[in-house]
Amino acid sequence: MTSGTDLQNPFGFLALLWPDADFDGWLTFFTKAPDGKTVTAAFHRSRLADAEKWALAQAKIANVWHGVGLRGKKPARDKRGKAEDVVAIPGIWFDLDVRGPGHAEKNLPASFEEAFGFINALPLKPTLVVFTGGGLQPYWLFPEPMRLSTKEEWTRAKNLSERWQRFIIAMGRDHGWNL
Repeated sequence: MTSGTDLQNPFGFLALLWPDADFDGWLTFFTKAPDGKTVTAAFHRSRLADAEKWALAQAKIANVWHGVGLRGKKPARDKRGKAEDVVAIPGIWFDLDVRGPGHAEKNLPASFEEAFGFINALPLKPTLVVFTGGGLQPYWLFPEPMRLSTKEEWTRAKNLSERWQRFIIAMGRDHGWNL
C-alpha cells in the first residue's frame, strides 16, 4: 500500500493518510509555545505542501504532532478542536508509549524492540508504524478514508476505534503493561 510513497517527509505521510485531494477539511498540527500552551496550526487538505513546510520548520525548534482526523472547520490557534469536529478518519491508530523519559507510567514496553514485537503479534498487521520519539503509533488504514457526515457515521467510527483501543489495552495487560 505504501509503494511509491515517501513516508520520510510530512507530505508523503499526509498524502498516504489523505490520498483524495477532494476531501474538504482541515488538518491540524500542534506544538508547545515557550509558555507551555498548545499552539495549533491548521491547513486545508488541499494545502499539504504548506502543512509540510510548517511542520518541518517547527520540528527544528519543538516537538510537533498532528490530529489524525480531518476537521470540518478550522480550529482557533490556541485550541485543539473537539472530537465532534472530525469529519473523516483515514483508519484507526494506537499510541503505544515505551518506558523512558517523558513517561511517568513504568508498566510499559521496556524497549522499541519489545513494542514492535507486541505490534507484530496483534491479529491485524498495521499499514504503517510511526516512531514518535517516545513510542510508536501503528496505523491500520482503511482502503479509503471514512467520511463522517452523519451522527450515526461518527458514532460508528468512535465505537470501532474504542473497541480496537480496548482490545490492544487488554492485550497489553497480558504483558503486565498499562497502555
